[in-house]
Amino acid sequence: MDRNQFNSYSCLRDFRSRYAAEKEKIILYVGRLVPEKGVNVLLGAMPSVLNSHPEAKLVVVGEGYYKEELMRIAGQLSIFPKVHFTGYVDDETLRRLYKCASVAVFPSLYEPFGIVALEAMASGVPVIVSDVGGLSEIVENNVNGLKVEANNSDSLSRAISYLLDNPDAAERLKQNALKKVTETYDWRTIAERTRALYLKTLEEARGNPWMRGNLPAASEAR
Repeated sequence: MDRNQFNSYSCLRDFRSRYAAEKEKIILYVGRLVPEKGVNVLLGAMPSVLNSHPEAKLVVVGEGYYKEELMRIAGQLSIFPKVHFTGYVDDETLRRLYKCASVAVFPSLYEPFGIVALEAMASGVPVIVSDVGGLSEIVENNVNGLKVEANNSDSLSRAISYLLDNPDAAERLKQNALKKVTETYDWRTIAERTRALYLKTLEEARGNPWMRGNLPAASEAR
């Protein structure tokens, strides 16, 4: 993950106005629109969030066969005017959306890794994730993000409202997330660790009489 890819982007007023009114706070979801991503759970959390934060606006980025059902659910919950389904967006648009968001939410019921959550963290937006799979490994609760119970709209609505109510806490989580991405998931950091491990293994192998004469010179390895 290269966090520098987000540094040149900012939230421009004209751009933001495509997705939310000036005073609306954007709650952002990015991912496929399929049942296992839990977007229906996020929609179920929105009536409670909007009750206490009428200025909130949910922006759903992505495509999938479940989209029409999600739109139907939003209508049933009477929140459709407060939900913007963007469909697919290009990378530049997505990076700008991250910069405009007050919080990014990833309510997956199952998630093996969670690269999109890492992108959100690298962009500088506080994240809320389900306590499942790879998402749970990336986020440390109340340190670099918030974890919620999977498939639980009440748990999710409380977490969203907490971050909207507590900008200082949101800023703390955001800064810790940026540090986590830089120290653990940045591609350059990973490359440096891989290189160091390779050199360490090479040096250890040099002490093995069975390997002598079959190893590259130190200058070649470096």
